[in-house]
Amino acid sequence: MKSGTTSLFQLLAQHPQVSACRVKEPDFFTAADGTHKNLEAYLRLWDWRPGAHRIALEASTSYSKAPWVSGVPGRIAACGPHEFRFIYMLRNPLDRISSQVRHSLFEGWGKPLDEGVPEDAIDYSRYAMQLDLYAECFPEGPFLLVTLEEFHSDPWAVLEKTCQFLALDPSFEFIGVGERKNKGDFYSVSPFLRRMAKNTLVRSVYGKLPENVRHFTRDSLARMGKREGAIGRWRLNLEERAEVHERLSADLERLETHYGVKVREHWTLP
Repeated sequence: MKSGTTSLFQLLAQHPQVSACRVKEPDFFTAADGTHKNLEAYLRLWDWRPGAHRIALEASTSYSKAPWVSGVPGRIAACGPHEFRFIYMLRNPLDRISSQVRHSLFEGWGKPLDEGVPEDAIDYSRYAMQLDLYAECFPEGPFLLVTLEEFHSDPWAVLEKTCQFLALDPSFEFIGVGERKNKGDFYSVSPFLRRMAKNTLVRSVYGKLPENVRHFTRDSLARMGKREGAIGRWRLNLEERAEVHERLSADLERLETHYGVKVREHWTLP
């Protein structure tokens, strides 16, 4: 969550060998009520073309939200002969937590940091722990780990690596590489504008606007929101950053030594 999944999903969806899910985050394997066993319903979420498509792509961030959402790797593994490949996007955990808090305030279900750092935000940032759960069910993988920071610094290299991982034609020319989706500057708008942003009709009209018009609208509303006041503190202060880093230090160490993520190279941490 808040690590670039939307951007990578939308880019990969351009590839002619990829069938993108009609719902980016179907959350199919999150429910513990047995609905995940209806695999036919899951497969109907794609407009699959035999002979053309190689990969059915979805991007449910809830699949890496243990222990708040539990049992997901086991449910996926129980789906029989289908082959699964996993791309796990990571981000500097301190920046990711701030982004999650800001997102939750915009959506109306979160609390500002003055009321404490959310425990779920910390757990979602225990990347090695999340990976361990998948490694138990899929000991052979395959897993591709991508940091948001390397995706921003060299998106073409990440796309090439991802195409190789998914056995896709690497010569495809992606459009809009480097454009960022779900930019957080929109999350500081006023309560009225937040309600408008959730309105179905408004969202429908907004989605039909040209890309440059949408960018202009977002930037204008963001500036308006800053004038009208913030929605609560979402940026970690120095004391909170040190505390969160201490709580995540063992997980970060394991992420580097066991999973090969170059933590010190990609992220500036206390």
